[in-house]
Amino acid sequence: MDRLGPRLLHPGAEAGPAIVGGFGAGGRTDEGEAAVAERRGLPYAGYTDLAGKDEVYQLIADCVEQVNADLATDPKLSASQISRFLILHKELDPDDDELTRTRKVRRAFIAQKYGVLIDALFEGKQSQYIETEVKFEDGRSGKISADLKIRPVKTFPAITARAA
Repeated sequence: MDRLGPRLLHPGAEAGPAIVGGFGAGGRTDEGEAAVAERRGLPYAGYTDLAGKDEVYQLIADCVEQVNADLATDPKLSASQISRFLILHKELDPDDDELTRTRKVRRAFIAQKYGVLIDALFEGKQSQYIETEVKFEDGRSGKISADLKIRPVKTFPAITARAA
């Protein structure tokens, strides 16, 4: 499985104003979900509510398609286009060992913890149920679950330079 490094994914992801806390194989960009929701006039009760909205999926799809269009112009990267995505039901959190205290994504841990979601993406599923343990700031722990939507996005044929 080919994966884009953070340096390749980030410039494209950051170009999309709807990316709230995206990462793919390691990249990460932060923009508060409140800013995205307010700019788009989306009422929401919290991250989980916002993450499940069809409008948010469409915003993310638009951003990913722009990244794909950019990747199609590079013969070495055109095969690295994103064909499907999902939005996690919870924010990544240092208390759940998903991020370092300096907010860097722990990619190996994420791959293990969310392996069922990664498998579902590659298996062509339209949704995937997941239940995850979470740790609260006061030391308690609990579980949250969701049936996450998996959405396809447009990919583009590689654009080759024409001889002059």
